[in-house]
Amino acid sequence: MTIRVLLVCQPIDGGVAHHVDTLARHLPDHGVAATVACPPSTWADELVRAGIDVVEVPMVRQVAPRTDLAALRGLHAATAGASYDVIHTHSAKAGVLGRVTGGSRRVPTVHTPHAWSFLAAGGRGSTRVYSGIERRLARSTAAIICVSSGERQRGLAVADADRLVVVPNGIEAPDLHARPGRRDHVVVGTVARLAPQKGIAYLLEAIAGVRAVRRDVQLRIAGNGPLHDQLQEHARQLDLGEAVTFVGAVPSPWPFLTDLDIFVLPSLWEGLPYALLEAMAVGLPTVATTVDGVAEAIPDRRFGTVVAPADSARLAREILALIEDPHGAAAMGRLARAHVRSTFAVDEMVRGTVEVYRRVLDGRPPQPAEADARRPTLTSAGG
Repeated sequence: MTIRVLLVCQPIDGGVAHHVDTLARHLPDHGVAATVACPPSTWADELVRAGIDVVEVPMVRQVAPRTDLAALRGLHAATAGASYDVIHTHSAKAGVLGRVTGGSRRVPTVHTPHAWSFLAAGGRGSTRVYSGIERRLARSTAAIICVSSGERQRGLAVADADRLVVVPNGIEAPDLHARPGRRDHVVVGTVARLAPQKGIAYLLEAIAGVRAVRRDVQLRIAGNGPLHDQLQEHARQLDLGEAVTFVGAVPSPWPFLTDLDIFVLPSLWEGLPYALLEAMAVGLPTVATTVDGVAEAIPDRRFGTVVAPADSARLAREILALIEDPHGAAAMGRLARAHVRSTFAVDEMVRGTVEVYRRVLDGRPPQPAEADARRPTLTSAGG
C-alpha cells in the first residue's frame, strides 16, 4: 500500500531544504508518495520540474503572527481535500504549523528538528519559552526523527524517549576527490548560511591568528545569509583583506569543496551538518566544533579534529597543525572519505524514515527499544 506523506519545510535553502529535497526524490522508490509544502521559491520550481508535487505556503523563518496565520490557513487548505497518511515537518517553524495542522486534521505527525529550536533562543527566558513549545507539541507528535544521537539526547529534555528515533542524514557524493597541494598557498574553506548559528565570526578570527604565522593561508566562504555585510566588515576590521573571499551561494558544493585544502565547521549548534559530511566525502581534512552530530561524523580523531565551539584561538591552532602536517592531513582525509561514504548513505536514511512512517501507522513505537543507541562522545582537541 502506498503511503501519502506531506513534507512541510520552511527553509528553502541549506541543509534542511537539501534533506527534504532528497526525501522527496527518493521516497517514491520505497512506496511513499511525497508532496512538499514550502514557500514560493526557485527551489519549489525545481521540485516541480523534477515531477514532485508542491504546495506553496508562505512560511517565514522569524515569528510573524500575520504571516504565520496565513501559512496555517494555507496548510489547512492544502490538507482539506487530500488524504495524507502522515504529515512530516522539518525545522522549527514548519514543526509548529504542520503539527497544529496535523492535530486539527487528525493526521499523525512526524517531526525532524534539524537542531532544536531552543538552542537558537537568545537568553534563559526565550529558551524556556521555546522548550515549552517543543514539549507541548511533542505530546501530540507520533515520532520525532533526530538526525544524530546527540540531537536525540537533547530531545530527552522536551520529549518522551519512546517518541525519539535516530535516522542519520545521508548524502549522495559523486566520485570526486579534493585536489590539495598544487599551489603556493593553502586554501581553508567552509560552506554555511551566514547566520549566528554557523559561528563564521570565530572562523574569521581564527584565520587572522593563522595568518599571523602563515601568510600563505587564504579563506573561502560559500553561502549567503543575514550576516553577510556584518561578517565582511568583521573581516575588514581583522585586516584580512584579500585573504578572505565571500563567494556567495554555490549551486553545487562539490566544485567548491574539491578546490579546498582544509574544511572548517565552526558552528555553535547543529543536528548533523551536511556540509561536514560532504567535505569529508571528498577526502578533506577537517576541523569541526563539538556540536550535535559531529561525534557520529568524526568518531575518532583519525577522521578529523574537533574543538569546543566559540574558541577561535583553539580553532587557529588546529588549522595550523593540519597545515604543518600535510601527510597526516592527507591520511585524515582518506579515512574521513571512506567513513562517510560507508556510513551515511542516502538509501539508509530514506529506508529509516519510511520505517518510522510504517511503525507510526501500525501504532508501534517509532523505534524498537533495543535500537536505543547511546550518544557517541568525542573530547575536543586539547580537552
